[in-house]
Amino acid sequence: MPEKINVNGVISDAATAVVPAMDHGFLFGDSIYETLRTYGGHFFRFDAHHERLQASAASLQLTLPLTEEGFRERTLETLAAAEIEDASVRLVVTRGVGPMGLDPTACDSPNVLVFVRPRPRYPEGAYANGLSVAIVSRTRNHRASLDPNVKSGNYLNNVLALVEANQAGAFEAVMLNADGQVTEGSTSNLFIVKDGRVQTAPVSAGLLSGITRREVLACCQREGVELLEQPFGPEELRGADEVFITSALKQLMPITKVDGQTIGDGQAGEVSRRLLASYRQAVLEETGVAPEEDS
Repeated sequence: MPEKINVNGVISDAATAVVPAMDHGFLFGDSIYETLRTYGGHFFRFDAHHERLQASAASLQLTLPLTEEGFRERTLETLAAAEIEDASVRLVVTRGVGPMGLDPTACDSPNVLVFVRPRPRYPEGAYANGLSVAIVSRTRNHRASLDPNVKSGNYLNNVLALVEANQAGAFEAVMLNADGQVTEGSTSNLFIVKDGRVQTAPVSAGLLSGITRREVLACCQREGVELLEQPFGPEELRGADEVFITSALKQLMPITKVDGQTIGDGQAGEVSRRLLASYRQAVLEETGVAPEEDS
């Protein structure tokens, strides 16, 4: 199943899809994006992803060239061409072509790209046995500099954090803010569980308001799990009973090692399993498809 990329309505294989070299998204990271997942060819929370795409565009003073229905139709066309039902979908809107300079007003109309590829496969048993994270020295961008709540193509902060985590042998990075508080991973939000209570940092700490994060907050309410949105530090992370990360592709992924230290009994905890089941029930209700147990 090859990856397909739709550039302004033209669908190509990944090897042949192109954008102009003078596109400011390529030159300066002046772009926005959303990543979502399909189940059996059906979107999960497409409306929420489009709403956040609109918010990111407004933050960059970028006008979206398509309506929500336009993005939906273009994505469905690309999915059909790729013939992939369980897909990772990335919607990208760039500033467009302009002269070699930072001024965004000199750019032509935005370019719209839709990437469709098979959903990623995680290590066997990851949802039962968990994965590892490392707290890195690379701090999260300050909200007053480049707000992490804007999902932009300027991702070097996250890239360098993940490089550091990988060098430490970890699957994902955990970034702190300038105050030494835990924020999020390079491509995920992060939660801890202590004494049955779920805690995650507030968006004001400097993190992305993830669509899956929001869904997990709703899962906590549905399941009657106590939830606290409050800052916490590295020691609270290392001392948690359970840890998990969330994203559209990972869903709710248990973390059983932090900086090489085992969390809990080294397996997915009771609260993590319960919330993952609740999340997958929400997927089933919207898409009519039950996610595979280890996917």
